[in-house]
Amino acid sequence: MTLNVTLNNNDILYELGQFFADMFQDLKSGLLFFGGPLDIAVAVLDVLATTLVIFYILKILRDSRAWQLLKGVFLIVAFAVICSLAGLTTVGFIFNNTMSVLAIAFVIIFQPELRRALETFGRNSFSVLSSAISQEDGYRSPGLVHNLIESIVRACEKMAETRTGALIILERQTRLGDLMEQENVVSLDAAVSATMLLQIFYKGSPLHDGAVLIRNGRVMAARIHVPLSDNYHLRKDYGTRHRAAVGASEMGDAIAIVVSEERGCISLAVEGRLYTLDNADALRTLLHKLLGSVRSGVSLSSIGNLFRG
Repeated sequence: MTLNVTLNNNDILYELGQFFADMFQDLKSGLLFFGGPLDIAVAVLDVLATTLVIFYILKILRDSRAWQLLKGVFLIVAFAVICSLAGLTTVGFIFNNTMSVLAIAFVIIFQPELRRALETFGRNSFSVLSSAISQEDGYRSPGLVHNLIESIVRACEKMAETRTGALIILERQTRLGDLMEQENVVSLDAAVSATMLLQIFYKGSPLHDGAVLIRNGRVMAARIHVPLSDNYHLRKDYGTRHRAAVGASEMGDAIAIVVSEERGCISLAVEGRLYTLDNADALRTLLHKLLGSVRSGVSLSSIGNLFRG
């Protein structure tokens, strides 16, 4: 009786040993099929990199008109695949001979989004390096930032009370020199003050029609006409100044501040989105965070509670 139990235990141990031996053999065969451990690591890294690129592109296109166009492209590709599987020779021939044309058309259609994606990638990748070597970053001095923000906030608060329309563009890393090359632009290069901003946007001033560009804490130019945004997400009741503010923020990392002449409210545009602020204090807090975002890594998601809509 004891002998039989011992044999049974030995059989169980043998079967377990054989099971693990087969498992390791299968694992070894799989490694040989896919290559060595280094090859597998490279393949995994390749998949992760491709996934991140696709996710980044979709994230950029999601909030633009290109998202609707992209869905149309997906439908066309899906239709082409179905036709190919169904053996529709004529349709397959047409698609195969027009793919190169569609690729060129894709680049042309999505040119604004591709440019914005490259600008964003370059700005985020080299922001630390550029801030370290740049000698023209006027926002690095806490005292200058405080005085600049206080001047803007006081001017916007006063203009909101008197319902004086205004558009102020704060340039950051992305240079907007093209805006200053317009024919009717007035170059100033003066220190920012609430009094100066109020005088520029006073309804009787010849400079009030247009935007003011602030670079490195100084008013560089006035009477700038900014290309209007074609963002279809914007509300229909937004006027020219609001669409120009969004257009300015779409050209790079600029901050655009709008004072509505009709409603007397203050809005801020950044990264292609327009937000209406509750009051001047919200504008003050938000500007402090945004002007320090290059160094502190502040994102819009962390300050969303300051926005009203």
